[in-house]
Amino acid sequence: MVARIQERRCLWPKFSSYRLRDGRILAAEGAKLSWYDPWAKYTEARTQDPKNPPHVSLVSLVQQFVKEWQERGQNLVEAAAAFQVDQTAYLPPVPEQSVKAILAWSAEHGPLGVFHQTTIYLEEPAGDRAWAWINGRWNHQSIWPPRLNRQDRTCLVSGITDSEQQRWNARHYLRRFLSPDIPEELPAPDSETFFALYGEHLWDWLWAAITTVEAIDKSHSWGLNLLTGSAARIRHFKETPVRTEMVFRSLLSAFAEMYGRDSEEGIFIRHCAECGVSFTTDRRWTKHCGTRCATKARQRRFLEKNPDYYKAVKGGRRT
Repeated sequence: MVARIQERRCLWPKFSSYRLRDGRILAAEGAKLSWYDPWAKYTEARTQDPKNPPHVSLVSLVQQFVKEWQERGQNLVEAAAAFQVDQTAYLPPVPEQSVKAILAWSAEHGPLGVFHQTTIYLEEPAGDRAWAWINGRWNHQSIWPPRLNRQDRTCLVSGITDSEQQRWNARHYLRRFLSPDIPEELPAPDSETFFALYGEHLWDWLWAAITTVEAIDKSHSWGLNLLTGSAARIRHFKETPVRTEMVFRSLLSAFAEMYGRDSEEGIFIRHCAECGVSFTTDRRWTKHCGTRCATKARQRRFLEKNPDYYKAVKGGRRT
């Protein structure tokens, strides 16, 4: 008998509002930080609003962006991939309405956690400490013996879509997510101080979102398992009965697990044939997100078959 995991936990930070500055998605000035549980929102949506589970809202947002770029004759996926290869490459500007949509989504869910998902081990550029993701939390340790050349620090990372571990210059890597002025003593990556400085480059955000949504949309086992593999299973042995929970280090990891749980329980993501929004359902043949869109589609099909239905109208009534 396999024991069921009773809890899934991912207390994730989000600010009340975000802004785009120097190409990065940052907390707006004066924005308030709060910690919320995406799993509580997921559970609520499962019973009340199948169109708004957190991971499904990201799927809808990314697919909307991809469609808008296709209509303009541009390829969003290729542009985001090009930025990962060369950050100095010329990229077409992201439409203002798309930026506003990303900022609004971030205010509801928080950052994706690109840094947290990719980083395994980090040595502070200006100190003699290191941070590592171990057993569901970020732990710090002293580096001994201290390194004399502090400019030669590296962080060991594992890419979102690359299982091979790579070493990067820590200072250069941190600048993508913090700022050019990296604190001499790096705060814990899961602390309020860290997230007050933290930001994700717009194209890093888009690439991470596109990669995750593609894995979800295509049920890509390798990509989904890579994302969820960073989660930690923790057992509380002093409780009776022993309680087990899963802890996620990023929103990306939690979203992949949400999709995995839906799949295990026979719940699918569908795209409404009328309005295009994504939604969840336990019926493979469902084509519409709700009765409103189903009624609109039914009325349109009726009028296509009966084009003269409204021609004989007098006084607002059919004669």
